[in-house]
Amino acid sequence: MNFKKIYYIISFLFFVSAGEYIGYWASTTRNTGNIITLFGIIGFAMIVYGFFCMLFIVQVIFEKYTNFIRRFSEPARNFYNLTFFILFVCVTIAVVLPYFLFTKKYTADQYKKFGVMQRVLIEDKHTGYKGHEYVSFRIVTPDSIYDKELPAEYYQPGDSTTIIYSSYDPNIFKWADDFK
Repeated sequence: MNFKKIYYIISFLFFVSAGEYIGYWASTTRNTGNIITLFGIIGFAMIVYGFFCMLFIVQVIFEKYTNFIRRFSEPARNFYNLTFFILFVCVTIAVVLPYFLFTKKYTADQYKKFGVMQRVLIEDKHTGYKGHEYVSFRIVTPDSIYDKELPAEYYQPGDSTTIIYSSYDPNIFKWADDFK
């Protein structure tokens, strides 16, 4: 293996891992200032660069693979093509899955550590994207008031219900009935 291949493999691993960490940190940070947005963009750019490194690695493997596969019969080629596709899908999932798992864990930790139950009054009902109905309400904290919305389910304007939200990050909220 030459130096260029090693460089791209290490770059792929580093940039995707670091980009995911920075993107995760930026998306879970409470303050939404310009510097946080900048870190989110940097994290995304690092992931994109990591994917380009992976594409170079795949290209090198594919060139050698194509020369190798020409020697086999059609069923064997189909088997090798399927194997290569499965490998590519597994690598892509291994890159994307950690972000979603970390985000889910972060949200669960927010409810566990900072979860606050609050009665809210449904103020409005409207139709959103693809005809889904949403209701709007206000979360009142000691610091400020947040206008939020959730899927309507069976709620109507004027109804009173309970939600749970994170006192640390009020952008994390859901119906109390959904919290278990």
